[in-house]
Amino acid sequence: AKLEQIDYTAYAANRKEITENLGEVDTGKFERLAAAAARARCQWIAEALVVSSETNQPSVEQIRKLSELRAMYDELAQAYDALRRLVERSYLAP
Repeated sequence: AKLEQIDYTAYAANRKEITENLGEVDTGKFERLAAAAARARCQWIAEALVVSSETNQPSVEQIRKLSELRAMYDELAQAYDALRRLVERSYLAP
């Protein structure tokens, strides 16, 4: 019973913080975040295709740009997954 009380207290605190900081999360917000991640993924892959189409070794600048694009995609995809987990755990109701 003590662990259940502790778990519920942690759940309630999480739900309060998340609700206060993220507000209402509707399907539109999910769609926009998913679309942003998809665009970032496409930019990253498109740049990789450009870099790989050249016969020369990619430049340091090309690789830096590719790395930045991948990081942008990774961050947006991770944010989408985190938002989804908040719904799975009932911290948010879409």
